[in-house]
Amino acid sequence: MPGQKDSGDLHAVIAVPLGLLVAVVDGVGHGYEAAVAARVTMITLKEEAHLPLPRLIERCHEALRGTRGVAMCAACLNWRDESMNWLSVGNVMGVLLRAGADGSLEREHILARGGVVGHRLPPLRASTLRLHPGDLLVFATDGLREQCYTLTH
Repeated sequence: MPGQKDSGDLHAVIAVPLGLLVAVVDGVGHGYEAAVAARVTMITLKEEAHLPLPRLIERCHEALRGTRGVAMCAACLNWRDESMNWLSVGNVMGVLLRAGADGSLEREHILARGGVVGHRLPPLRASTLRLHPGDLLVFATDGLREQCYTLTH
């Protein structure tokens, strides 16, 4: 935002034993307070990346009490079984783009759950998808709309 020095929009890509943890975080509001909430989330993600995804989000929720909280989208990519678990809380989005057999572009959208990590956590259940070579994972905070990632040939 104009006039603000700090941003509450952060991302993480963290190596875990069998793959990667990928996340995008949007601190509620703008400026310093939003940035604090986002940074607390990043620290928690790095320290607890080994946990199953729902438990990891619960740990972030616990760490964020007393802050503005965040919206977040996270995915655990598992190289061994070529799968991805993902979940989202709040107004962030995730989409997995892949080429269809006929050359079309297929989209898998993350299930959006309302709430704020740190204030009002919805029931958490990660969705699982198979990964294929060439898949593209896109996460975005509330400032990006689907038209921004529509790809054409």
